[in-house]
Amino acid sequence: MLIQLEDALSGTGTVHKEVSLESDHFRMADGISYAFRIMKPMDFIIIYQGDQKVTVKTEADVIGTAPCSRCLKEVEFPLSFSIEREIDFKETEQQRREELNEMSFLHEFVLDTEELFHEELMLHFPAQVLCKEDCRGLCPQCGIDLNEGSCQCGDAPKDPRMAAIQELFKQSILENSK
Repeated sequence: MLIQLEDALSGTGTVHKEVSLESDHFRMADGISYAFRIMKPMDFIIIYQGDQKVTVKTEADVIGTAPCSRCLKEVEFPLSFSIEREIDFKETEQQRREELNEMSFLHEFVLDTEELFHEELMLHFPAQVLCKEDCRGLCPQCGIDLNEGSCQCGDAPKDPRMAAIQELFKQSILENSK
C-alpha cells in the first residue's frame, strides 16, 4: 500500500493509516523466498515533527515460515518488531538515500509500506531457525533425519581425507586403555 506523506507535511498533525500487506512472501538477499503471515493489520503512524521532517512508526506481529537450519523441516515461528524511521524532506532524495541506506521505500512524497516492511523483516529475520533446540539435523553422509532415527553410517569418517587421522586416533585410544 502506498501512503501520501504530503498530508502529514502540511502540519495537520498525526496521520494514521491501517495497512494490510498484499504479499505473503519475501525474498532474502540469498534469493530464497520465505512465507509469513501478518497477525493483525499494521497501524502506520506518520507524525509531523516540524521543519519538513516526519517520523513513520508501526509495529508488526508476524508468523514466519522457514526451513529448520539443521533438518530442513518447515518451521513456523513468531516475530514481533517495531519500525521507526525519520524522514527529512529538506534533503534531496539523493541525500536521503545515502543517509538511510538507499531508502527504497520512499519515492518523492510516497511511502511504500510493503517495501518498508520487507526491509525491516529482513533485518529482524533470525539467523538460524530450529524446529527444536536439540535438533540433531541430517546425517552428512546418507542424509537421514537423525531426529527420526539413527543411520548405519556409524563411525565412518565424514571426510575420506580424515580416515588416516581417525585411524591414528583409534590406535591412540586403544594403546592408552591398556
